[in-house]
Order: sequence, then structure tokens, then C-alpha cells
Amino acid sequence: MTGSTRTIVCGAGVIGSCIAYFLSRRGVEVLIVDKSDVASAASGKAGGFLARDWCDGTVTEQLCQVSFDLHQELADTLDGADAYGYRPMSAYSVAIPNATRGLRAAHEKETAWLSDGCFVRGKLGDIGNTAQVNPEQFTRAMLAGAVENGATLVHGTVNGVNTSKMSETITGVYIDGECVDAKNTVIAMGPWTADAERWMRLPGIDSIKGDSLVLRPRGKIPAHALFIDYETANGDWESPELFPRPDGTVYLCAESDTEPLAENPHAINASDGAGSRLLEVAGAVSPALRSITAEKVNGCHRPVAHDGLPVIGPAHNLKGAWVATGHGPWGILNAPGTALVMSELICDGVAKAIDLRAFSANRDLSDELHDEDLASEAS
Repeated sequence: MTGSTRTIVCGAGVIGSCIAYFLSRRGVEVLIVDKSDVASAASGKAGGFLARDWCDGTVTEQLCQVSFDLHQELADTLDGADAYGYRPMSAYSVAIPNATRGLRAAHEKETAWLSDGCFVRGKLGDIGNTAQVNPEQFTRAMLAGAVENGATLVHGTVNGVNTSKMSETITGVYIDGECVDAKNTVIAMGPWTADAERWMRLPGIDSIKGDSLVLRPRGKIPAHALFIDYETANGDWESPELFPRPDGTVYLCAESDTEPLAENPHAINASDGAGSRLLEVAGAVSPALRSITAEKVNGCHRPVAHDGLPVIGPAHNLKGAWVATGHGPWGILNAPGTALVMSELICDGVAKAIDLRAFSANRDLSDELHDEDLASEAS
């Protein structure tokens, strides 16, 4: 059996980077490994919207509230406003019906930047309970903080795990075919966590693909997150989301058709026609977003378990093996709370901050959901 005290975190997305940060603050020797770059998948292409109470009344309520509060604490500690665009913001529900586009909408003064055909249905959040970060910058800041605390980042592909011949205990991780000793191993590989199902007992992990644009508007846009019901020319309704950022850009995203998950995150591109469809939405939202070119057009896959809930905690068939994934569209929000409770499990042997029973890696997921159900369960 290895005498190593090392914890290996597999995956340098937002979940893995936050776990490495919180463990390193506890003095744990951490090795974080990723086959690609830091935040190269969904963590670098997400919207970064944070909401404290939008999951109230669900099993994720405590996780969301703890995570939102931790985002504020981290921003105070790490100068989040300058380092990764943390700021409180308001959120609105708006509708853009095709038939009435061009009519004057009844806007409040603060939403006068919207187009005449963009109707404000109501306010969903204010600066006390909704906020944002730049996800890629936040992930990199967490990883940089972990490294500053003594963690090590290596690039390589995780091929499997090594176990003790005397017991069902993990003793190391195979990285590019070479075994690296470890006392604990955390699987935080997003949708690629499905690869680890060959090595340990885990709930099935699926993925939801989304497309996004990053635009630079004409003029300044206020800190208003928009959750949009948009009617297309053929009468279909879509639900894109728009987030202005402190750096002057605007992020706009929507779900896309189901596509197979590529092995390499860099091989994941936006779906055909997604860029032009999202530019059409942008132009309908505001004059400041019309007739401009996208700075970035991205596609990414977000991990979702078959029941739509996160998977957080021990892998029950292997001592020293842990998993943290399946956060769907709330991965950026819930990363700090997930990391805190994982550090408690590994360092103290018990979860204190959050009740993890609903997120067990050993829960029954025999009644799998269809693809069209995953989005609603994860939202």
C-alpha cells in the first residue's frame, strides 16, 4: 500500500480547480491533472451567472445558497471584481414575440436600452441575490490560488486507477500509462467522467450541448441578465440567455441539438447555424447589438447525471475515491460549495456545510431520463 498523502484531482475545470484550491488551503498535497488546458471545456465557455435563491424549495437549495455566499467571500479575498469580473447584477424575464416586433414596449427607465419589441415581463433577481463572474477567469484564479498554496498542475490523460491487492482501496492514478501514487483521488472530469465508469461505480453521466457568442456592443450595456422567450420567424419559441460583462462584452447562449461528446475539448465547436441564429436574437434584444460581428462563437457540453442532480461524494466501491460532477447549467455557481464540502470529506471525514444525501454516487438511477427531460431536470 502506498504511503503517499497526495490527493489527485482529475480535471482542471471549475469544479476540479475549486476543489484543488479548497484542499490546498487545508494544507493537503494536491496534484491536479487535465488532458487539455485549464477551463478548456464548459468552464471556459459558460455564462457565469450566479443566483442565490433560484433553487429554493429543491434539494439543491443548500448547495446553491452556500456556493453563492462563498462566491462573495472569494471575491473579497481574491479581488474578484478585477481578477475575474465578479459583480452583483439584476436579472429580467423578457419576451420577444415575432408578431409584435417593432411595437413600443413598456420599459422601465433602467431597461430603456432594450429594443421596442423586447417586452420586460418582470424582475427575476437584484443585486442582493444575483451576480456574475467570468467563468474562465474565475477557474484560472482558483487554479492559480491552489498552485500558490502548493498544488501542482500537470497535463496528461487519466487512463485508470490503481487499487490495493489487500483491499478495495485506491492507491494511485494512471496518467499517460504511468501510475502516480495517491491517498485520495477526485474525479471531476465533467462529461468525461463517463470514462471513469470503467474504473469505479458511478451514476451514468450524460451531457447537454450549448452554443454561445461573445459580442462587443456599441456603447455601454448595464448589468442586466436577460432570460428570454424568443419567437422565431417560423413560430417556434427558444430560450436564450444574455449576460453583459464588466469588460464591455456581452455573452449570449442557447441550448443546441444533441451531438456526441468529442474526446478532445478543443474539437467541440458551435452547431451549424448557431452563430447566425444567436446574432439574430442579439439584434432583436437591443440596437446596441445589431449588425456587429461576434468575437467568439463557441460550443460546449455540460455534464448532467441521469436524474439531473449533481454527483458529489465517495465512490462507494473504492475507498479513497471521490467524485464531483453533473452540475449541469449551475456548475459555475455551485463549484465553491462543492469544493468546500469535498475538502471536508477528505480532511475531516464528514460533510459539514451541505447535506449530500441527495447527491450520492450510489443512488439509484435505473429509471433514466430521455434527452429532452435532462434540460428541465437540470434547470
